[in-house]
Amino acid sequence: MSDLQKELLQIALLPLLQFLLQLVPLFLYLLRGLLGIIYFLHAHPHSASGPGNHAGQRDTGGPKSMANLLFMLDTARLLS
Repeated sequence: MSDLQKELLQIALLPLLQFLLQLVPLFLYLLRGLLGIIYFLHAHPHSASGPGNHAGQRDTGGPKSMANLLFMLDTARLLS
């Protein structure tokens, strides 16, 4: 293969490589949203007593719940 042919091949592959590199962040963003939806829909048992729980204690909307809510709002914005 001549040098000219190699150079033309590299020029032809450059736009394809740029296009694929633009898709990587989009794919990761969509994957994050999908995993958030799966996590949200996954059943979480709320037993009255269990390891690390006090009898009758319920979620009071602390920081962890707020983080999950913000994550789901971010996912909903992606889907709209």
